[in-house]
Amino acid sequence: MNLKETLVGSFLFLVAFGLILFILSVTTSCAHNPYIKSDMGQHARQCLLPVPVGIVEGTPEPLANAIRDAMKYWNSVDSRKYFISLGEVPWGASNPMTNGFVPVQVVPTDSLWNLGIGTCGNAQLIIKQASGCISRAKILIADRCTGPIEHFETIVRHELGHVLGLKDSVDFTSLMSHAVEPTMQHPVDANLQEKLALAAMYQ
Repeated sequence: MNLKETLVGSFLFLVAFGLILFILSVTTSCAHNPYIKSDMGQHARQCLLPVPVGIVEGTPEPLANAIRDAMKYWNSVDSRKYFISLGEVPWGASNPMTNGFVPVQVVPTDSLWNLGIGTCGNAQLIIKQASGCISRAKILIADRCTGPIEHFETIVRHELGHVLGLKDSVDFTSLMSHAVEPTMQHPVDANLQEKLALAAMYQ
């Protein structure tokens, strides 16, 4: 191999290597943007902590315990207390327009609450556009997704993450993954980037 071929080969290698790094950096930045944003571009977040959470009456005790454990989990990720439990709340209190807390409710899959085919949970948020504050929220979870209990707790942790201002991720290994993957070990913990995002929002 002569000098010209060596130089051309080295150049092509460097170009290919640079292209790979560029693709990885773009993919990472797209996949890991952790914030929900309001229509005005602010990071949506709770403007008052801790967030009171109520478990809608009639929730079976094993599920209620898993909801409480999910709150405790978020309270353990750093020095802040993100959630406080209000215990059981009446079903009529589950309208996010009329309360100052976040109700968590398990709903029948075929009910009027229709979460969509394949959807296990949904955090419904009302965001003040001027401030980006999440002013109201409620969490609905389909009854077909309540077992195993560790799987259910992952779903609750995920939806509580939305209540704090974290958005879905395409990183299938993360707690905020947009889909529950078969390889997940439940309950799933927040990854470092999700924890850093919380720290940035609530510093």
